[in-house]
Amino acid sequence: MSELTKTLLIDIGNSRIKCCYYDRLDEVFYLSEASDILSYLKPVTHCIIAAVGQQHQLNAIRSLL
Repeated sequence: MSELTKTLLIDIGNSRIKCCYYDRLDEVFYLSEASDILSYLKPVTHCIIAAVGQQHQLNAIRSLL
């Protein structure tokens, strides 16, 4: 398994958080709260985060990582 397959992509938008695994871009997960990310972290060694505001959500996810 390559490092890319262990990468979680996270998009913190204005209304919700979306994430998917790098090797499964067609399977997007929508999260209500930052803490919901925990169930997706087990196989992950890297995360790439995009955020447009919502600094509190970004800080919460960073602390969980």
